[in-house]
Amino acid sequence: MSESNQQNNNKQLKVWEIVALISALLILAVPFLYISRTNTPPASVTIEKPVFSGSKSCKSCHSVTYEKWHGSDHEKAMAVADSTSVLGDFNNTTYTDPYNKVTSTFYTKDGAYYVETEGPDGKLADFRITHTFGFYPLQQYLIPFPDGKLQCLNIAWVTENKSWYRLPPYEVTGPKDWLHWTRASQTWNAMCAECHSTTLQKNFDMATESYDTKWFEISVGCEACHGPGSQHIAWAERPPLGRKKVNNFGLTVATSSVGSDSQINTCAPCHSRRFQLNDNSHDQTPLLDKLVPALLEEGLYHPDGQILDEVYVWGSFTQSKMYQNGIRCSDCHDPHTTKTILQGNDLCSQCHRQEEFDSATHHFHKKEYEGKPSEGYLCVKCHMPGQYYMGADYRPDHSLRIPRPDISKKLS
Repeated sequence: MSESNQQNNNKQLKVWEIVALISALLILAVPFLYISRTNTPPASVTIEKPVFSGSKSCKSCHSVTYEKWHGSDHEKAMAVADSTSVLGDFNNTTYTDPYNKVTSTFYTKDGAYYVETEGPDGKLADFRITHTFGFYPLQQYLIPFPDGKLQCLNIAWVTENKSWYRLPPYEVTGPKDWLHWTRASQTWNAMCAECHSTTLQKNFDMATESYDTKWFEISVGCEACHGPGSQHIAWAERPPLGRKKVNNFGLTVATSSVGSDSQINTCAPCHSRRFQLNDNSHDQTPLLDKLVPALLEEGLYHPDGQILDEVYVWGSFTQSKMYQNGIRCSDCHDPHTTKTILQGNDLCSQCHRQEEFDSATHHFHKKEYEGKPSEGYLCVKCHMPGQYYMGADYRPDHSLRIPRPDISKKLS
């Protein structure tokens, strides 16, 4: 090969080497250029303050969790009264109150749900039912009144028995009684609304004694626990390489990798007997800035601290050794289905030795008695005795104490 040809070949090789080097550098630079470009969002995507987006906005990314929540006590905490939500028998069914002997009739008209029952003047009248309230173990019904009030009817539907029944209190003397279903004790806006909907605002006007109550989501949605999700959604909608590192993935309330107190305080605003200081904010405001919890008061708890009146769960659980040792709600309950994560004594055997505690030498009970199934062997029967509230809602004590019938006898 001549010297001139060799020089030409060398020049061509150098050109290709330069081209290859430039190409390699461009390939290496592309991800960084992409990240730089996508980390500067257009003004239309930037959200200064997180806002509520609704549970359906979570479904595309969190489909498994969404399906767990769908159909749960939280998702069915409240609904517009229609053929998909109403469980009660409205086929011209009558129910006679065993206490005041008033006969009420449940019926439908033009696709709407009605009840003929005792009104605020003591006379029978027709009332339209606009909303359902809960679904298991009982379902209540809400009736709109003047001044923006929704009243809770004192006749409810028992889901399991499929029957109407009268809710306590039973000692109502008549329609002028504060406890009557048409009076203030049964006004949904003031008594129970904030824990059955997401970001509910009571909007009570003291001058007119009226309500303009509103909510973002009618039931207890994802954002009731996780807080307004708009910033998280904006972050998640970016390509993975374009997502900035943001605290808690842009969610307002941290629910994972948190201490037991932080998680429990997320549940406490609704699962406690308390005086509410403001509307539920669905954020990480310190618990005692949101509410004043009821303490171990006579009439609310038995002398030994077990539940007596309707105190929900937080007050009894915070008395327990479980709480003192860092056990949290999700150690026993799936927060999305609200059901226990295991059944029977398997739930307790997560921490307690099965061979020692799930045995006849400990609980002294058989699984069958006189040929019939017995539940005496279940841990909860001794350590979580319960009470019936609202006539049909059984709730176990969460102080999880060692039973001491000798002390109970002395204190009773």
